[in-house]
Amino acid sequence: MQRLARDEKRQDNSRQLIRIWVGKFEAGALDDDVQAADLIQEYEARIAALERIVGRQALEIELLKRLSCLPSVVSPYDDLARASRLARRATAFGGFGLD
Repeated sequence: MQRLARDEKRQDNSRQLIRIWVGKFEAGALDDDVQAADLIQEYEARIAALERIVGRQALEIELLKRLSCLPSVVSPYDDLARASRLARRATAFGGFGLD
């Protein structure tokens, strides 16, 4: 019995809600709601696009952090060139001072 009463009350509420919506529609009041819904949909799409950009940038930052921890690849020829330059500078300024 209680279930039947609850169901009847629900139906009355639904009917009343439908009447309210029909009244708003006929008065043109639902146009604002439609515009607001469209605007919300645009905002949600923009937010999703920005979230994708932020995610991509976070991955790039993480990759750059990991790469900065790796030792740089140095050729043995770089060491020879560095030693050669150091030797030239030393001789230009009177040697290494090891005499």
